[in-house]
Amino acid sequence: MANSVRTHELWGGGSYIFTNVNPTLHAARGFEVPVTPGVRLHDLLTVSLRAGTIDHVVNDTGDPAVPIPGTDPVSIINLVSFP
Repeated sequence: MANSVRTHELWGGGSYIFTNVNPTLHAARGFEVPVTPGVRLHDLLTVSLRAGTIDHVVNDTGDPAVPIPGTDPVSIINLVSFP
């Protein structure tokens, strides 16, 4: 989303990664938005589908979605709201 955006609201967004060819690849974030009072996001997910990592849900907020060896390799991270 461009830094010039002043109002936007997202409900129920999801971002997914599956990099089976090179599972070391990662995305820095699932969503990138300007930090301004008119931009709000609600009920977001980032998901790693057995390969690859998403470092943050929104900008630099939220835990990484990364497969965990020895467990169910699907990682789901939920962020209730931003900011």
